[in-house]
Amino acid sequence: SLAVGTSMAVGVTEEQAEKLDRMQRFLEQSGKQMAQLLERLGISRIDPVQIRSLIQAATEPRRKVLLHYTRQLGRLAQLHQQVLSELQIIEEQINKTGELEIRVRDRIYPGVNIRLGSHQINLEEIRRAVRFRVVGGELREEDL
Repeated sequence: SLAVGTSMAVGVTEEQAEKLDRMQRFLEQSGKQMAQLLERLGISRIDPVQIRSLIQAATEPRRKVLLHYTRQLGRLAQLHQQVLSELQIIEEQINKTGELEIRVRDRIYPGVNIRLGSHQINLEEIRRAVRFRVVGGELREEDL
């Protein structure tokens, strides 16, 4: 692992970095689960008016299923938003430390985890003469 911005010097402990990882994994999983529920409801995004119309137009057995999916979607969306809000606050605090970057002049190998503040990637192939930095809230890789 190569990490910048995750030490006590910038306010993020190893324990907090692990929490950030868990939060990011939760957001990925909940996003997938919400997409599945939306697909089951037959809609592309959370739209209360459209959901209400679907439920009202459905037969009684289908209405029960739609209500179940809608409740699940609502709870999951609320949790997703809470975690997302918390993560954004943490990232703002981390990113106040200034511009973070890692420069690799020679080469870096697969399996290395690069972390800049709360952003991270796991390398899957050899990279040569690269710089990793956060631009616009996204971890980017650039040639040196």
